[in-house]
Amino acid sequence: MRRYEIVEESVVSPGIGSYTALDVVVEQGDEQYRFCNLNLAKPKLAKLVDLCNRLDLSPIHFDEVLEDFIKLDLEDLKPEIIISKEL
Repeated sequence: MRRYEIVEESVVSPGIGSYTALDVVVEQGDEQYRFCNLNLAKPKLAKLVDLCNRLDLSPIHFDEVLEDFIKLDLEDLKPEIIISKEL
């Protein structure tokens, strides 16, 4: 069984300054995989991590699932186009 979890890491970057990066760490047997500096809000990343844990997702597919997750999230943010016609 695999276990995904969020790890917070303090980062100092020239030109940007210091910030907290969110990484996802996956343990699979004796191996550990780390996906670094993911640009998602922590609550959204927590939903993704929960989903990966429930599905026992192989780390090989995490990049694809992350990309799809971001695309779906962006689709939810698309503004509705309202056309009004004045009489």
